Amino acid sequence: MDVIEAYARVSVARGSAFAVLAVLCVMLGLLGTPAFALRIGGFLFLVISLVLMLRAEYAHKRSYKHTEVWLMLDDRDRPPTPIAQQVICSILRNTFNEFSLYFARTAAIALASGLVLELFVPSTF
Repeated sequence: MDVIEAYARVSVARGSAFAVLAVLCVMLGLLGTPAFALRIGGFLFLVISLVLMLRAEYAHKRSYKHTEVWLMLDDRDRPPTPIAQQVICSILRNTFNEFSLYFARTAAIALASGLVLELFVPSTF
């Protein structure tokens, strides 16, 4: 079970890292207006959080054989076929929800930072 959870974390973290990279590139492009860059970054992190929540909600509808977790598992680590769908999909659902919470927290920090920056630091533009 620990092996499946570890692979699920690797799978979701890899996809999330690409999303973070995209958001950071957008924020870097908007660095001329830091408050705006933080607000846009916060909004994009919220979108990613929503996507992860939707992935968690519909995790049980995807066949376990078509998940990256199943492909990473060795034959000896794979759960028996009768319970594989339930085990893998529930672990993926929990992992998607966990990462969704991370992104929601990051979005809150970015949005609050953008607001504070907007209110207390005079804009030069």
